[in-house]
Amino acid sequence: MAEIMRYLDGHGYTERVPDPSDGRARIVKLTPRGHEASAVAGRVFTGLEAKWEQALGEHRMTELRKMLAELASLGT
Repeated sequence: MAEIMRYLDGHGYTERVPDPSDGRARIVKLTPRGHEASAVAGRVFTGLEAKWEQALGEHRMTELRKMLAELASLGT
């Protein structure tokens, strides 16, 4: 996680600011560049999901989402 944060900070996507409630902690915030990248990623993923649903059909896409959520929960 630290490596990912260094990358995001170093490339201007995030910034770390002091946590007003805990002087030792930092809060990670998206920069304007980070917000822009997040919006672009959202549009790309929305388009990709639409293409997948067109190819698979609504029922199979629903099942795919359920399976992906199940797989994602294994990592927690």
